[in-house]
Amino acid sequence: MKSNYVIYILICTIYFSCADNTRQNETARTPENTFTSAVYKTINIIEKDEDCETEDFCTRISIELPQITKCAKSLDNEKINRDIRQLVASGALEAKDSQKNLEAICIDFIRDYKSFESKVSDGVVPWELEIVARIITNDQRFISVIVEEESYLGGAHGNHQVKFLNYDVLSGKPLKLDEIPVDIEQFKKLAEQIFRENKRIAPQADLQQEGYTFDGNQFSLPENFGIENNHIILYYNNYEIAPYSMGPTELRIPLQSII
Repeated sequence: MKSNYVIYILICTIYFSCADNTRQNETARTPENTFTSAVYKTINIIEKDEDCETEDFCTRISIELPQITKCAKSLDNEKINRDIRQLVASGALEAKDSQKNLEAICIDFIRDYKSFESKVSDGVVPWELEIVARIITNDQRFISVIVEEESYLGGAHGNHQVKFLNYDVLSGKPLKLDEIPVDIEQFKKLAEQIFRENKRIAPQADLQQEGYTFDGNQFSLPENFGIENNHIILYYNNYEIAPYSMGPTELRIPLQSII
């Protein structure tokens, strides 16, 4: 009788242990809030001047970008990959041939530096260009890609530039700011309010006198925007609305306040 009881206890222990493991495995397979519209890998491209005297004083270019391998049926991963590559190539690279791959464009960048260097007798400071593209939103509503660029191509200072690509997952199409389902005039008023608060500019103060160069001296929305952490990012690059010395401007608008 005692041996039957021991066997019973062992069976119960094994059963409940297995049941508990099953629940844990199911949780691991289906975690909450992890829906994504795209699966991707990261591509890295690096080229440098082979005649560099040191690693720290060397013309180089590095590019990091996502390559989507699988996505929601409404989306065209090949088109999104092309769009990302074209945006990467459109900045300081100024690629004239959009059909060239990025590897060839990077080689051209080094070749252009060498050509420029050969024409200058006093020596040339090395060029540097770093471009990083990242997917910052990847859910059932939107895909948003940020492309950040740091460059020094001679002159008094380098430059920093930020650009975005956005897609509506439901329609599968690129998303423009005026296509977001909001009252655009109310959105503009909210954006200006946040802009003035961030810059510590009084509600009625003249923007031009504060150093800003909006057309007609009236606040306006940029075409350049992204979506991250349930916020719309409005981004004005250097020189867009102010002198270089004042830097870029970034505004973050909570989606819940407008949608």
